Amino acid sequence: MSNKDADDIMRDVKKSLAEQVNDEYEEQPLEIKKAPKKKKNKFLSFIKGVLIALVIAALILLFLVFTKPGRKILIHFATEYAYSKIDYAGAEDEEITVESIREENGGIYYPNVHMDEMSDTYKKARHEEGVTNILLIGVEAIGYGQAGGHTDALMIATINKNKGTLSLTSLMRDSWVTIPGYTDGRINTAYAKGGINGLFETIAYNYDIRIDGYALVGFDSFEKLVDAVGGVDIELTEEEAKYLNKTNYISKKKYRKVKAGKNHFNGNQALGYCRVRKVATLDGSNYDMGRTSRQRRVLNAIFTKVKKSNISELVNLMNTVLPIVETNIRKNNCKNYLADLFDVGLESKELKMLRLPTDGGYTSENINGASVLVPKWDETKTVLHNLVFNGKLPEDYEKKDGTTSK
Repeated sequence: MSNKDADDIMRDVKKSLAEQVNDEYEEQPLEIKKAPKKKKNKFLSFIKGVLIALVIAALILLFLVFTKPGRKILIHFATEYAYSKIDYAGAEDEEITVESIREENGGIYYPNVHMDEMSDTYKKARHEEGVTNILLIGVEAIGYGQAGGHTDALMIATINKNKGTLSLTSLMRDSWVTIPGYTDGRINTAYAKGGINGLFETIAYNYDIRIDGYALVGFDSFEKLVDAVGGVDIELTEEEAKYLNKTNYISKKKYRKVKAGKNHFNGNQALGYCRVRKVATLDGSNYDMGRTSRQRRVLNAIFTKVKKSNISELVNLMNTVLPIVETNIRKNNCKNYLADLFDVGLESKELKMLRLPTDGGYTSENINGASVLVPKWDETKTVLHNLVFNGKLPEDYEKKDGTTSK
């Protein structure tokens, strides 16, 4: 066999081997080894999950607090919770459309009051859409039902959406008024004589203003309210401090250790302070003027603390306060009033404080052996309406007692 034949045979063998190898690779593709998987760090995964949950929670909180739809949801659940505890003394809170109420009451919306029980004087008293007036009542004792104790505190709390103002007006207890259906007397006797409707009628007749609803507490409950917010800071004159320490206005002797200057009052001390009449207060007011000045100062201190509270503190406060409040405000209207407060700007607002009658707006008289204040009614109604509906205090009404802001 020649060399040439040998070379041809070797080429044929190589070619055949190459074809076999190629066929083998086509039938069984080459396996590529993958790099081993890294084990996940479970701790990092947990932290990542927590962060995501916190971000979602923060977004939900921002939505609930800073947007109208969110606040509406928050207010809804807060009100539902509140009315599971509150003493609701009004009509059954059935679902009634605004249209049906308008039709029933001659085109005017009176949500909290049985209008068939009220006089034309009440129905025609001044009222404006966008302005809500709630009467805050403090009585000597709670549990009287629709009539009973004298009202030691009467204040009109006003939410004015139109002007963006919040105000609180004290009606002095010694003001001599006409009490429809009864003999004339001090305004603090109107509730005892005619119940809540009689008090509403009295305010409408004398002050020409329609009250939309009320919230009532006994003075024993007032102590719980002050304690629930952690107490209040109140400044005393030297004479006030001596008087409170030697009398029984502070009913518990162990708390009769107040001093001139700033004090941190608990509920028992604050209640005693609010009831003092015969010693001038920080602004120089005395008797009923001094008493209402003290009441406004304490309520303003409570208001300041509440509007700075976080959600947890507000829930705890609601648990304490709501069971001791009586009101006729419908649940749905309560939701609307709370929404109005947020719209006005609760956190950024100061209360505009007023006392009626104002200095020079009354005459002191003795009627039937009682020393009373007879308001100059035209002047009194003008001052009240200007604050409630226009958000304006009298130009010469100074901020003497730390409660009034222009």
